[in-house]
Amino acid sequence: MRPKLFANVCLITCIIFTGVFASDGETAGIDKYRDILSNGSFTIKYRIINYDIPEMRKAMGLTEGVYYTPSELGYKEEDTQRLKDEEKSKREKRLDILVMDGNNRYTEMGGNCKLIINGEVFSFFHEYYKEGKYIGCHVGKHGFIHRNEVAPGEKYGNGWSRQVYRNQEEIQDIENPVFVKMLAAIYPISKVNVVLPEYSYVTSGATSDGYTYEDYSGVADGRLHAVRCYFQGVDLIKMAYASFLQNSSAPKDSYEKVVIQFETFNNIPEQQYFSVPADLKIVR
Repeated sequence: MRPKLFANVCLITCIIFTGVFASDGETAGIDKYRDILSNGSFTIKYRIINYDIPEMRKAMGLTEGVYYTPSELGYKEEDTQRLKDEEKSKREKRLDILVMDGNNRYTEMGGNCKLIINGEVFSFFHEYYKEGKYIGCHVGKHGFIHRNEVAPGEKYGNGWSRQVYRNQEEIQDIENPVFVKMLAAIYPISKVNVVLPEYSYVTSGATSDGYTYEDYSGVADGRLHAVRCYFQGVDLIKMAYASFLQNSSAPKDSYEKVVIQFETFNNIPEQQYFSVPADLKIVR
């Protein structure tokens, strides 16, 4: 390994991986999950427990990890704690989902849902943080948005114009590109609109709190990517991912860091996700 690349690996490892004891030799913990993904029929449900990406921080009103003041966002100062409590509640209730069964697919990320079933694509929103209601966004003949309707090929959106999927690649694209990059350490499930790293095994070992782990790293789009897979026995329970620009003079300013915890990861595609929710009426 080149000295600079080795130094980058060390830095990125320090960003996301702590409290470990290294050991030699590749383990087979990941093989079970590689088989699941390669067969193309599975259910994955996961929670994001750490999501730190510079562009996302900026979009969320975060600078160097610090919130803008409520007054800068148009709120009163006394609303600070309420806003923090509401955001914390939303994070705790959020459950992202990916279910695949051949060409049929359901994805849900932050409430944004896309269902591909029998060659048709439906887009809608799940208010998981309220009463769990599903919302459509069908634009009728006179420009009115019908929140209780969906139409094949229409994209969910908050605008007043009809949005449609432009091409097959956009339809097939999985909503969370960072999640796809993480899964690529196990098996590349999608190459649509995402440049995936070609990961190589690095090392394995055990953490101080009783988990075993396997480390993988790869390079794509001028970025170094590292993934750690955490196991409890034979079960994959958590994945940590980090990346940064290889040639950046300040790599810490360009890093991405994501940690997810799995609630479900098996080879049984849950069929209830392959139908439009009862809250919504299909308009053709």
